[in-house]
Amino acid sequence: VVVPQANIQRFVRIDANPTVRKENSSMELARFNAKKALGMDLNKYSYKEIMFRCFTLGQSNPIKFLYDEMIETNIEPDYEVFCVAIASCVFEARAERALLFFTEMQKYDTPSPTKQFFTTLKTIATDAGHKEAAAIYSELEAKPNQTKDQIKEKIAALHKLESYKAYGFII
Repeated sequence: VVVPQANIQRFVRIDANPTVRKENSSMELARFNAKKALGMDLNKYSYKEIMFRCFTLGQSNPIKFLYDEMIETNIEPDYEVFCVAIASCVFEARAERALLFFTEMQKYDTPSPTKQFFTTLKTIATDAGHKEAAAIYSELEAKPNQTKDQIKEKIAALHKLESYKAYGFII
């Protein structure tokens, strides 16, 4: 995961054994929940770190729940949170979830997405069999320095695709 605007670069090594990944993810989440139970002050960085750990362990579902919890506790996500959340959708080709995160991202003051960001979204859509969505992400990938309004137009087009209508997106 590379976040050029923040000059952050993390390297990820993902264990090939899914059982080990799930067990390690459960341990990390138990530690995080223990911190909550002890009343420790959890902030954006606490959530970001546990989300990144879940990502390195190939666990996308806990990332969605952690993201939702962040929002419920009025902790504002940043660009890196969205990068990790969207990248986690690669594991199970969750194109619908990636679009939800991408749509949510537009609500916050985050930097413009990079070419690599759109490449990831295109890969997820392609792997999920959403050819029309992949084509729209490909357009964004070709011209990554678009305005927020131009990006919102593309997101609106994505929400109108037949393959996404079943998910009841609200724009």
